[in-house]
Formats: sequence, C-alpha cells, structure tokens
Amino acid sequence: MIELLDLPPEILLCIFQSFSASELDEFILRMIKLFDTDDNRLLDLMYIALFSKTLLITNDNIAEKVPDIYRQLPINDFEILLLLQRHKSTLFQQCQPQKISIRFLRKSDDYHRFIRDLQQLHYSLKRKKKGTTEQGNLDQLVVYFETRFKAFDVYIDCNLQMVENPTSISSGLIQVLLDLAENPYLIAKLKKLTLIASDIGTFYVKSWSQLFHRFENLIELNLSNNVIQNTYDEVEDVFSTSFNFPPLLKSLDLSQNLITNISVGFIKNLPRSLVVLKLNDNIIVHLGDTLKISKRLPNLRNLQLNNNPHLDYINETTFMDITNKDFLLELRGNNINNDDMVKLKNMARLGKFTLDI
Repeated sequence: MIELLDLPPEILLCIFQSFSASELDEFILRMIKLFDTDDNRLLDLMYIALFSKTLLITNDNIAEKVPDIYRQLPINDFEILLLLQRHKSTLFQQCQPQKISIRFLRKSDDYHRFIRDLQQLHYSLKRKKKGTTEQGNLDQLVVYFETRFKAFDVYIDCNLQMVENPTSISSGLIQVLLDLAENPYLIAKLKKLTLIASDIGTFYVKSWSQLFHRFENLIELNLSNNVIQNTYDEVEDVFSTSFNFPPLLKSLDLSQNLITNISVGFIKNLPRSLVVLKLNDNIIVHLGDTLKISKRLPNLRNLQLNNNPHLDYINETTFMDITNKDFLLELRGNNINNDDMVKLKNMARLGKFTLDI
C-alpha cells in the first residue's frame, strides 16, 4: 500500500483507468470499508477513473448485463450526485466522461412508472430560464449536460402494449424530443437517437417530424415500431413534406410502421449522406418508378425492404441507375411477381447490385 501511494497521481490514474467499471466499483467498496471513509487520495483517483468512463444513465437497474465499458447510473442516482454537496458529488461534477448514453427500457408491467421516468428525464434535460423559481440547484444538471461531455446517445424503448392508452407515454416521449431539440448545447452532441415501440405516429407527426434537422451531427436515427404512416389528414406524404432529416445522417430505420408508399419525394427528402435505409415489416405497396436512388442517394449501400407482404410489383427501372455491386438490396419475405423478380436477378447477375431474396 505504501509503495502504491508513492506513485505519482497521473500513474495511479492510468492504472485505475485500465480496470473495468465493475472492478472499480468493487475496489471502491473495499477501500471504504478498510478506511471507513470515502475521502482519501486513492479513492478520489478511483472515483475519477470510474466517472470518466462511458456513463450509462438508465431509468432503472437494467437486468441485462451491461458491458464493462459503461458505468451504469440510474437517473435518480445521477441527479443525487449532481445536486448534493458532498465530496463524491464534487468529484463526479468535475469529471468528463468519454460519452453519455441514456437508455430507458420500459417493462411491460410498469406503465405509470415509465411515465414518471420520462417526466424525470424531461426534468433533467429541460433548460431553465434565468430568474425562474425552478432554476436553483437544477443549474447543476444543465451545466453537466452542456459542458461535461462531447457526445451522447439516447435510446428509449416504450414497449407499447396494445391494451393500454398510450397517450401519456407518447406525450412524454415527444416532450423529451423537444427538450433535446431546443437545447443548443445538446444538439451538436447527439450522435444516435432511438425512439421505438410507441404510438407517437398518431400524435402531432407534422410537428415533431420537423425537429430532426436540428441534430446537425446525428448519424443514426431509429424510429421503428411507432405507428408512423404516409398520410395524415390533408398531408398526402408526410415523408416528402414534413420530415426534415439531419444533414449527416447515415442510418435511418423506419421498420415496423405503417408505411405504404416510397415516393420520389420521400427519396429526395433524405440526406445524401445516407448509407443504410431500413423499411422492413411495413405495408409497402408501391415503389416510385423514377426513384433514381444512385443519383439522389449516392452513398446508399443497403436498402432493406424485407417482409412487406403487399409489395408484389417492382418496375425494373426503379433500380436501373444503380451500378455498384456493393449496394445490397434486401427483398426477403415479399410477394413480388415472378417476371419482376427475374428482371431483378438478371440485373444483379450483371453486377449492378447485390440481391438478397
């Protein structure tokens, strides 16, 4: 122990950073029992190493095994560390984690609790106006989210059940999206956004679908299983008119929705940076005959149209302009007529693209 204490702090910190989050947690508990305190130099360095890892903020202790690169922290504990004036809290507030991942998973039997979880996340992300009564110590939350890390991801699985009223969950989800979009310090840091298994496709789609372009550095967007469709009221194609996608987006997942049509306007509205487009498990009936995918999406390498049972016709001109064998077109689980399928296979054999059927 004496030899260890004689090492420079920089060396000690490097040693502690080589350990996993679970190992550091165990070391810290043993040190606290040994010294009957959480305030000494070795413990400080262990805390710094621990809090500098990728921080995983959850709505509860996740039952599944969390990779050791993450330091899991339920949102209640996260807020306590930021709001309490204690030695451990001070160290936490000074550390800069590699990244923050927000991961909220709803269990099937905790409808009301999950609504409260979303409200608490909204409470943490919301920027407080100066001079308001709610600002107070919550400045600590705002400062941490705005200054202490360079990148973060958000993953929210609402696990919607068919027998319940989804309004409250959808409202909470949209509010979190608004909080992210209205915070100028968070906008540039968000890299991956996953909002799945909800009913937001039936609430104010024309409004919230315009928010995504604000996330200027977002590279992955997953909106699968959200009951999103093409037509709303007087809007014929929401993907052509309302959705405003991030300029640097590389992966877009719209699987398990109620999409019926892939129009030219839809393809034109997608960012040219897109590499992967997932449209599996929808009810797609029609693909635009003049999509010109290669021209409008020059970086696209994977188009997934699997399990669209109503898709029985594809005009060969739809994919005529693709001439990259690295382009993978996935058409498993559809009912495309034999003549069209033969034409697509012939195009694939000529090296225009790779076909997965």
